[in-house]
Amino acid sequence: MNAKMHISSLLAFCVAFPVMVAGEEIYRWVDDNGVVHFSDVPNGNADRSSESIQLEPPQTFSSPPTEPGVGRAAAAARTDTDANRSYQALLIVSPAEEDTIWNTGGLITVTVSPQPALQDGHSVRMYYNGELIQSASPMNTSAQISGVVRGTHRISAEILNQMGEVLIAAKPVTFYYKQTTVRLDGSRPVQQGAPNMAEQTAALASRRRASNR
Repeated sequence: MNAKMHISSLLAFCVAFPVMVAGEEIYRWVDDNGVVHFSDVPNGNADRSSESIQLEPPQTFSSPPTEPGVGRAAAAARTDTDANRSYQALLIVSPAEEDTIWNTGGLITVTVSPQPALQDGHSVRMYYNGELIQSASPMNTSAQISGVVRGTHRISAEILNQMGEVLIAAKPVTFYYKQTTVRLDGSRPVQQGAPNMAEQTAALASRRRASNR
């Protein structure tokens, strides 16, 4: 019972004197009912002497310094950037370098391959002749280009984090697009080395004359 009363009295003192400075003296005494009292002044009752107690220095804790102006989002993004620069490569696998593509109606499929796979929160951007491919979803690694015309073209790609910072860029790929030419009169192009109609007619007439002799 006395132990419980002592603890209760001590807790009550801590609440009543929360800002006592280390090194100050406090006084403890027990009244007629056995209740322990604490005070910053000695007991005035001559029958009850007060015991002086020296306060111990309080334990303190200092939190680590925080960079000014760095919020949670910025700190998370910085961690994301530092921790996830782990892409070993970003390859453009289609079209391949120096590919020649024929007669696809102006449609080309672009496919990239991140190594390792695309991580959560990251996005892919693909470019055709320096222009962003608008049909490409940031979460997909393939996209289709329409309206490709004859000539030489260039594909490039990159991976970005949540803050829009480029983590890795692919080596650009050059490809060639060609389309078969159709004559306006609808005739087929003459194949190189094949005889034309006039030559065939003359050869046939010559064989007939020779057979009639």
